[in-house]
Amino acid sequence: MMWFINTYIRKIFVSFVIILICTLGLGLFALDRLSTLNQGTGDIRENWLPSIEVLSSIRNTFEAYRIVESAHIIDTAPEDIDKEEKALEAYLKDMNMWLARYEPLVIPGYEANAFQAFKSTWVRYLAISQNNLLPLSRKNNMEEAIKLYHGDSYEFYHKAREQLQLIIDFNIHGSRESADVNTDIYTHGKLLIIAAITITALLICSLAGWMVTATQTNKAPRQAD
Repeated sequence: MMWFINTYIRKIFVSFVIILICTLGLGLFALDRLSTLNQGTGDIRENWLPSIEVLSSIRNTFEAYRIVESAHIIDTAPEDIDKEEKALEAYLKDMNMWLARYEPLVIPGYEANAFQAFKSTWVRYLAISQNNLLPLSRKNNMEEAIKLYHGDSYEFYHKAREQLQLIIDFNIHGSRESADVNTDIYTHGKLLIIAAITITALLICSLAGWMVTATQTNKAPRQAD
């Protein structure tokens, strides 16, 4: 009888150990999936979204510079021109700041090449603005300034906008891909966790059934006695 009791206790102990291992395994698996999901979310938060934010600021600053540039050509009043000169200086300072802020966010390869192409076009656009367009405007040579504004200046402006949009599209696509990966991780992880919970529950039910059966078997000899 003692042998039966000792065997029964050992089996109960083994059963609880198995349940504990299953519970720990389920918990560790869930933590691993959450960690992977958090890593993907961090990639969106720390890389893609900041890139899109800075690129939007670069585009807005570029557009603002272009608008003030046109106002500089049209206006003839010295006080208005003075305000526009200061505005252009401020936008140029902001542009340099945003370009510098974007440098650490650039991904080597396609994005780096595209960003370098945009900077080259921006430098050429700015050279036309600073060395040709604005000097003509300061001399009130509106006809030649407008001609340049709609000619070479517009050509580089349009090219730079297209290049910048390619970089923005690249980052939007990257953020969507990261979001899709996170969705897949969540979906697959959820299914695997449900499966693991089901298996663990079935195992616990089987062990409980075995323990009940063993208990009844243990009582039967006593009743016979």
